[in-house]
Amino acid sequence: MKNWKELLSALEPAQRAPMEVRNAVLEAISDLVEPLGDGRRGLIHNRILVRLLSADEGRRALLESVLNLEPGLCEALRSQLKARGEFVPTDLAIEISTASPAAAVNSNTVEFEIVPSIEKRTAPNAPPGEVPLSRAARPRARLIVFSGIGANQEFEINTDTVNIGRVQEVRGADHRPVRRNHLHFTGQETSVSRQHAHIRYDAASGEFRVYDDSSARGTRLFSNGAPIDVPAGRSRGEVLHSGDEIYFGSVGVRFEILESTPGS
Repeated sequence: MKNWKELLSALEPAQRAPMEVRNAVLEAISDLVEPLGDGRRGLIHNRILVRLLSADEGRRALLESVLNLEPGLCEALRSQLKARGEFVPTDLAIEISTASPAAAVNSNTVEFEIVPSIEKRTAPNAPPGEVPLSRAARPRARLIVFSGIGANQEFEINTDTVNIGRVQEVRGADHRPVRRNHLHFTGQETSVSRQHAHIRYDAASGEFRVYDDSSARGTRLFSNGAPIDVPAGRSRGEVLHSGDEIYFGSVGVRFEILESTPGS
């Protein structure tokens, strides 16, 4: 027996209710979600063109009005993806094109197509309150070990992702390497897991965030003197501010953003 999606796709385009087309558009855009690394998923495109393909001008106008119903496609998609814990670009824009299609569609074709793209925008053109996709170079930052013994008591961050763990090289049951920690400690620091946490620079927001990688003793952040437990596996992590203290188990590290940026 065919499922409802197969039955729906077998219908003539004109037989689809406009709201069904709207839902199909949202589903098609959400299908663009892909892995972003470290267990995160989300959209990498910040521009989506929805091109209406019906040969009937009145039909295209009707679908356009339904696609623009409140909440708009952009807000509806944003709510849908955020509810699933998936990343949405802050400057996401969805455009609907009702231009006459190059060729009339037939009964075996859909009424729309999705054209995703990535547009880099500079800060002056960004809408108020939104963070542009294209940002300046990653700020220089460092980690200073103030409680515990590390291979390096001071570590400068020069990559977008910094892995933290007890040992430098983590090997699996087959003795093959599965991860390399940038900041690692001595074997005596048993409160630190082998794959304890990582820090990632988010170019879209210009923020450093710390993530706990399901460690045994947990990760705690002290920001402005207030303790914040970093939940294991949380998709967005916790934002780091210069001067924050991070505890990986019982090992304490201070995060600092330096004044200058690379190349300055």
